[in-house]
Parts: sequence; C-alpha cells; structure tokens
Amino acid sequence: MLELLIPLNLQLNQHLIERAWQEPQFQQQLIEQPRKTLELSLNVDLPDAVAYQIVKDTINNYHLILPYVPANASVAESQRIYTKAASIYDQSWQTELVNLFQKAEDTSFRNTLLNQPKATLAEFLGLVLPDELNITLIENNITDRYLVLPHNTLRQTRKVNKELSNINLALLAGAVSSSSGASANVIETPTEKC
Repeated sequence: MLELLIPLNLQLNQHLIERAWQEPQFQQQLIEQPRKTLELSLNVDLPDAVAYQIVKDTINNYHLILPYVPANASVAESQRIYTKAASIYDQSWQTELVNLFQKAEDTSFRNTLLNQPKATLAEFLGLVLPDELNITLIENNITDRYLVLPHNTLRQTRKVNKELSNINLALLAGAVSSSSGASANVIETPTEKC
C-alpha cells in the first residue's frame, strides 16, 4: 500500500523544480510528457490508472491544488495528505493551508472555494490580494493528479526571504523586553503568497 501512496501523492521535489528552471528542454518535456519524464527522473513506475499533468505558475497566475483524499482515509491519513500538499507552498502559510484543506471537506465551503478561489482564499487567510493576481484552483481526484511548477522568480524570493528571516532572528535575539515596555522593532518579512 505504501508503494501505491508514494506515486499517488507525488509532488515535484525541489531538485526537479530547480532542474526545470535551469533546463528549458527538461521543463518542456516535463510539461508535455509528465508521466514519462517523472518516471525517468524519479526512477519510479507510476500507476497507469492515474493521469499526471504539470501546471505552471506565472508571475501573476498561481495554482492551488486541492489534494485528493480517499473516502476511507483515517483522520491521520488525511492530515498527512494535507500536510504534504501544503508543503509545496510558502512555509509561512503551510499551517493555514492545511486548515483550508480540512475546511474544504465541508461541501458548501468547497463549492465556494472552487467558484471564487481568490476571494475565498483571501478571506480565509486574511490577505488583500492585488487585482492583477489570479488564482486557479484545481482538484486532484482518483484518476487525475496535478503538479505545480512554481514560477522561477520564487527562487529569488526564497533567497530574499531567507536573508530577511536571518535579520529577524538577529533582531529578536537582541530584543529588549522589560516592564517599562521597551522593545525592539522587528522587520516583517515580505513573502510571495499563493
């Protein structure tokens, strides 16, 4: 059963994403022939009953994939699937996305999310999303799996976020706290959200 779950819950790992960013020919193969390219790259046999498709983010268009959870999955199994599905997105939003996936078990909320993904996601996460940003919501199901190839500007964003996070840690380490209310200001890290 574990051998089956690995390809069913497959996601693009960082190595494949980096390679797709650096090698346009590999990226094209990944998009045009996802099954063959994934099998060769990962040295796995993917189940014939599952179709894979790569969706590519752009600077203003992002994809959010709702994970497929079998009807007979236990709560723990569902939680593992949600956590893995959220792991491809910005780390600062992973907990909120797991909560979103859990809430999407409710049919009414799921329909609202599918029909108005940007507005529903913004409200759920407490964000104001710019007008030019588009979010496409896609559902995985028993036979179809979608894998997100992030836009390559994410590479630079991750580097900047890491550097800013290091600054935040340094500031927090030197923060002053007392009953007089003195404290240090902490820089908020700007992040590129879903």
